[in-house]
Amino acid sequence: MDTTIGLPLPLDRKIYLYDQIEQKVIEQVSKSIITINENDRFLEKLYRLYGVEYKPAPIELYIDSYGGMVYQTFGLISLIETSVTPIHTICTGTAMSCGILLLIAGHKRYCYERSTIMLHSISTFSEGQVQDIKEELAETERLQEIVTKLVVEKTKIPFKTVKAVETGKKDWYMTPSQAKKFKIIDEIL
Repeated sequence: MDTTIGLPLPLDRKIYLYDQIEQKVIEQVSKSIITINENDRFLEKLYRLYGVEYKPAPIELYIDSYGGMVYQTFGLISLIETSVTPIHTICTGTAMSCGILLLIAGHKRYCYERSTIMLHSISTFSEGQVQDIKEELAETERLQEIVTKLVVEKTKIPFKTVKAVETGKKDWYMTPSQAKKFKIIDEIL
């Protein structure tokens, strides 16, 4: 309770994603973001009744992940981007593969001085008949286009550089200084 006016305070705003990005992890993070947003909308209305402005503190999404599933990552990115409550993403150890995509989705982005950030092209595994493999390849290329567009729009990494990483089939490891230079993060903590 806010002791000055007797109104409830917002929920805890720290969310931790310290695992492979998969369905269960995304479900937990998504539920937390949705719950905080719903609570903030309720508190905004309640505070307004008392003539007090309610400005929600940002959600802090702590990331330490080697990456994971692309479709689930895209869903969480959409949730972060549409969150009314600002979401600050913080890389504590690693933000690699899909982890970097979540990092750059934040309204404000941070990492620690010994964090490691890595970008690479999408990897997949196909098996089956020739047509199955062709369909999987087409879908993988579509997903890679989305990743490339996302990285180019949300950072200062040139399109040519993103494409070189993609076609060169290499992992691009970055220091926090490099990440700041390319606007992957706003600040080193």
